Amino acid sequence: MSETIKVGAVVYAPPVTVVWDIISDFFANGGLPLEMVYFKDYRAQVQTLLDEEIDIAWNSPLAHVEATLKSDEVGYSDMRDTDQNRRSVYLVKTGSGINSVEDFRGKTIGFGAVDSPQARLVPIADLLEKRVRSRSRLQRSDLR
Repeated sequence: MSETIKVGAVVYAPPVTVVWDIISDFFANGGLPLEMVYFKDYRAQVQTLLDEEIDIAWNSPLAHVEATLKSDEVGYSDMRDTDQNRRSVYLVKTGSGINSVEDFRGKTIGFGAVDSPQARLVPIADLLEKRVRSRSRLQRSDLR
């Protein structure tokens, strides 16, 4: 039997582990056993990868960039076809009076996870580019 490979994955909700169980079973049936190591956020996963406590990290694009910047030894990256051509959308309550991006000016805006490009960083960058500021005074430093 082959050596077990430790794979790190961020689990935002318990059902995600079911997917990783299926993936682990698939590889185990092919003679390549995986040991899943779950994390609550990408920052912890990146650090564990850099500390060489896991062999592979299933990172977000932003987490991959962070790992690459922190180490010359972080290697190959691949992207699922389902992650290509993503879009961010703005959702507002009916009757809020917000009919265009400019109508966000002066409003409190909620974003997704801090380490999510599609749920936080892309919308923030879009609003900054359109010169829309919220009460939290978004700045370019928010994109780091």
